[in-house]
This record gives sequence, structure tokens and C-alpha cells, in this order.
Amino acid sequence: MEKSPSLVGGACIIASVCVGAGMLGLPSSGAGAWTVWSILAITATMIVMTISGWMLLESFKHYDLKVSFNSVTKDLLGSKVNLFNNITVYFVGGILLYATLLLQV
Repeated sequence: MEKSPSLVGGACIIASVCVGAGMLGLPSSGAGAWTVWSILAITATMIVMTISGWMLLESFKHYDLKVSFNSVTKDLLGSKVNLFNNITVYFVGGILLYATLLLQV
């Protein structure tokens, strides 16, 4: 039995990434800055994230629904860039896990 991708599951993944990025980025960007600089940093971050999301949508448009980020990166950019991408994804996951653990202490 094949299970189709869930809209709720995808929304949960996107929401958790946004919350994790906020946990990591907002305190460090606004720590020593005034309100105007914090708003500028958050706005710039929002613009970059929106553009990168559009680029991902454009890349995934030409692939099957169940394709992974790993396979799209390998197909479009090659094995070396895919290895670098995997390392950066693991690094971001580790940073988010570290931020989550710090918030629980």
C-alpha cells in the first residue's frame, strides 16, 4: 500500500523549520542591536528565506512528488555540492538541537 504525502505533515515540517530558525536567529540578531537594526536584520532574513523558498519550489517543480532534497541537489548540482549540502544540513540540525537544549535548561 502506497501512502501519499500529507499536507499536514508538510506543514508541520515547514512550521518546525521556521520555529527552529527563529529560536536560533532572533536572539543572536537582536542581542546588542537597537530596535531598528533588529527589524532590518529580521526583514533581510525574511527576504532571503522567501527567495530561497521560491528557488526550491522552482527546482522541485520538475520532479516527482516523492523526490528528496538530497536527490534533487545531486541531480542539479553534482556529487561534490551534494556532499557540502548534506554537511550544512547536518550542521543546521545540530545548531537547532543545541538551541533547543539551551532553552530547556
